Amino acid sequence: MPPKAPPRPKAPLSKSRELVTVGPREVFKKHHGRERDEHGHKPLTARALVLRNGKYGAMGTGEVVLATKMSGREKLDLLAEDLMKQALTAPFKLDVCLKIADSQLSAYLDEINALQDSEFFFDRYKAEVASHTNPSRMRDQLKNPQKMKEHYVSMIASHIHNTYMMAAGWRLVGDIIRDLIDEGLDDALVKSQLKSSPSLRSKFLVLYDAVNVLVQAGQTNFAVLATAA
Repeated sequence: MPPKAPPRPKAPLSKSRELVTVGPREVFKKHHGRERDEHGHKPLTARALVLRNGKYGAMGTGEVVLATKMSGREKLDLLAEDLMKQALTAPFKLDVCLKIADSQLSAYLDEINALQDSEFFFDRYKAEVASHTNPSRMRDQLKNPQKMKEHYVSMIASHIHNTYMMAAGWRLVGDIIRDLIDEGLDDALVKSQLKSSPSLRSKFLVLYDAVNVLVQAGQTNFAVLATAA
C-alpha cells in the first residue's frame, strides 16, 4: 500500500483590505547601483529621450532632451509601450460594436427627450452651469448681469448642440456597422476582407474616423468637467 501524501500546509491569510490585487508597482526593473552599460548609458536614460517644449532651452521649442529623471506621464507612456508589445489583439466583434453604438444612441436620445421637460431642463442646466463655472469667475460675473447672461446662454446652447451632435454621430456609427454586416463582413476574416474589398475598406475607415471624433468629443467634455471641478 503506497504511503499517504503529507498534508499540504495552509496558505497564510492575507491581511490586505484591497478588493482587487495590486500588481507590481515598479515601472522598470531594479538596477543595482548607477553603473553605465556597455554603450556608456546610465540605466533608463536611453529610453528617456523625449521631445519637450523647450521654451527655456538653448535650442528653442521642440528641443530634444536626454532626461535622467522622467515625469509620471513619461513613465506611464513607457509602461504602456511595454505592455502593448506583450498584449494580444482583442477579438473583433461586430455585434458588440453595434450594441455599444445603439446604447450610446439611446442614452443621448433619452437626454434629448428630457430637454422637453421644463422642470428637468432648469435643474439640469443649473447644475451644468455650476459644474462648468469656476466659483471665482462666477463672483466676478455677478457684478455684470448682462455678461453672466451671455455666458449662461452660450453654455446651454453649446450643450444642446453637442447632445444632438453626439446622438447623430452614434446613429451614423450604428448605420455604418449595419451596412458592414449586410455586406458580409465577418469577424474572423475582417483583415483579409478589408484588404481585398475597397468598398468595405472605405466604409470601415469612415466608421473609424467617426468613432474617433466622438471619442475625442467625449474626452474634451470630460476634461472641461475635470478642470472646472
